[in-house]
Amino acid sequence: MPLNRYLFFYMINSDLVKCLRVFSKAEQTAFELFLQSPYFTERKDVSRELLLTGYIFQVFNTQAAEADRLLTREQVYAVLYPTRTFNLQTLKNVTTSALNFAERFIEFERLKSSIRPTSTRTRLVYYFSEKFETEVAASYLKRLERASSERNSSEMLDFYQDWEAEHAKSGLMGLQTEIRDDMNNLQALKSLEVYYWVRRLDLMLSLFNQNNWVPIFDDDQVQAILRETEEALQKPWLAIPLLQIHLSAMQLLSSWDKVSDDLFDAYLHTLTEQENTLSSHHLERLETIASNFCTLNFKVPKYQDTLFHLFKRRLSPERLKKHEFLTLSAFISTIKLGILFKQFDFVLEYIEVNRHRIIGPQGSESYCQLAMAHFHFTQNEIPKARLLVLNLPNFSDNICKYFSKLLEVKIFYEGGPEDQTLFSTRLNNLRMAVVRENNMSDGRKAGYDNFVRFLTRLDRLRQKDQPGKVRLQELLAEIEQEKDVNERFWLNEKINELLQKA
Repeated sequence: MPLNRYLFFYMINSDLVKCLRVFSKAEQTAFELFLQSPYFTERKDVSRELLLTGYIFQVFNTQAAEADRLLTREQVYAVLYPTRTFNLQTLKNVTTSALNFAERFIEFERLKSSIRPTSTRTRLVYYFSEKFETEVAASYLKRLERASSERNSSEMLDFYQDWEAEHAKSGLMGLQTEIRDDMNNLQALKSLEVYYWVRRLDLMLSLFNQNNWVPIFDDDQVQAILRETEEALQKPWLAIPLLQIHLSAMQLLSSWDKVSDDLFDAYLHTLTEQENTLSSHHLERLETIASNFCTLNFKVPKYQDTLFHLFKRRLSPERLKKHEFLTLSAFISTIKLGILFKQFDFVLEYIEVNRHRIIGPQGSESYCQLAMAHFHFTQNEIPKARLLVLNLPNFSDNICKYFSKLLEVKIFYEGGPEDQTLFSTRLNNLRMAVVRENNMSDGRKAGYDNFVRFLTRLDRLRQKDQPGKVRLQELLAEIEQEKDVNERFWLNEKINELLQKA
């Protein structure tokens, strides 16, 4: 095949580039050291792989507009083999090899991140027990028990390592004695049950949360799961704060529209009390549930104050510096809360700081552009918001997919008569997207359906030379009474603007 057929093929969407894109600066440096280590590379010549990955990391630091040009196959090949004619198979070979090393590096990094005093001692006990060096194994068992007693388990891995430690102890005790007693098996079983429930409730929390989008369990199944969990957690060895707060979160989610103030207050109190003992993974998820509940009840001053408190707590320097990357959901929710509480300077700084740190199905820059479009819209800088929103990609995740569609509709509504066609098209696109959406609960769909319905009526009224005051007031009352309405505050604001002209 002629060379010119390959000139405009890009590596930007290749598996290697997708893999390397998420490496932090520290991981980039560590990976280059990994490729220079004969132990890990088995003394293979990896000079081309090292050159390739170094070049890709360099490109990541350039402007996004130039990245595609710098990652054409021909350009990359010229970096690797400056004096040779382009050969696609040679490039594929180097790329595949580099990807294999990157995957192996990730495996070692994951293993390294699991190393704790407990896990190290456990592996040594296992190792010397398998060699029948019971005296040496016993000495390491004593160190293992000291390491275990000094740690307060909070992460999933800790609970797993607790079980591994007890299992290793059981095996060693079995080698040391012929007495047919328990030999620590009961303690190993209890540790395994703790790990099982930590893992189970972590998954159940996700399912209960999704149940608000798409029905997964019916009411009877939900109640059966809660009863089973409550009964299991009565066991003394399962009286762990992390398990109890997960149960409380599931209870909140199981009756989202009927939660009492006392139940929420108890949940928030426990969450605040246990904040310093929870891993960042659990803390973020559990706080998001509290924030979502406050947003649902935002009309109540108490929940406005609580939401602002949660917002400030999430943005403490101690919390921010723990994370090199940021989840998409945390980024979007923080932007929304920052604007809601009129912390505009912070929002701009937050977007800039996280420009290359957001983890999601699409590039971090796309999410920043969406956030900037939302920011400009809230500042009534409609032309700037409009320019950004026209260049946004089609988001694949539901969080940004519908956030961007709502934003488009509002921007083109504000655009006036010249944007009427675009407004009508975007509003209909939103309606059809919701109709076709299979991964959304009826209540969430109702929120979008009612937004489309009310905004359609509002648009008809605003096009009249003299909008009827009575009709506008009736519409305002209907929105107030409707349980599920997205963008309720914005709709009310637009109606009140027309009422001033009526």
